[in-house]
Amino acid sequence: MRRKNKKTGVNRDTMMDHGYHSHFYHTFFEDYVERARTDNKGTKRVIRTYIGDYYYSSLTVLQRRGVKTAYILLFCLTVFFYLKAAGMPVESNFQWYVTVPEAIDLFLMLWFLKTIIYYVTAKKEMTIGEYKSTSKALMQISAVSAAGFGLTAAVLLVSLFRLQKTAETGAILLCAADMLLCGVCMAAVFVMEKTMRYTKRAAAVKPQADDSYM
Repeated sequence: MRRKNKKTGVNRDTMMDHGYHSHFYHTFFEDYVERARTDNKGTKRVIRTYIGDYYYSSLTVLQRRGVKTAYILLFCLTVFFYLKAAGMPVESNFQWYVTVPEAIDLFLMLWFLKTIIYYVTAKKEMTIGEYKSTSKALMQISAVSAAGFGLTAAVLLVSLFRLQKTAETGAILLCAADMLLCGVCMAAVFVMEKTMRYTKRAAAVKPQADDSYM
């Protein structure tokens, strides 16, 4: 099947093949073309040019800073409530069916931290790859994290019936509430980012005959 660039109509299969690249490489350079050039000394160089759409937020600079600050604060609250709940010396926190979800939640928070760093440092005008690794990735990880914390809170409540530790009922309920608050913080990030509006602008650069489409 022939593949064409949707914006330019150029047949990708007729473009030059500059060699095999990994899936990560093609994902990172999505909507880029490669141009092989040889200088006067005979050295071959590959020049990459972006030909896809640019994504940018309609928010003002001050509004964007406010959103980024809100996300950081929500993440800090999530870390606080998580450490408070997971570090509480109750019997539930020593059961495998509780520690496993808590470990997964910790991994998700590290994933969220990586994503939020990309988001905060991103330029206002982004390529499709930058857009996917910031806004779209933030919505995905915040949604998964919210579900993960909700599951952990539910497991903590189940542990009440399994352990039947009457003396620890209040403490375990507090742990579950803290985990639920973590989920609320992550859900807030998801809802806020989902309401963001990004405008697309087509790049003015057109591919050439010897370009290799990424």
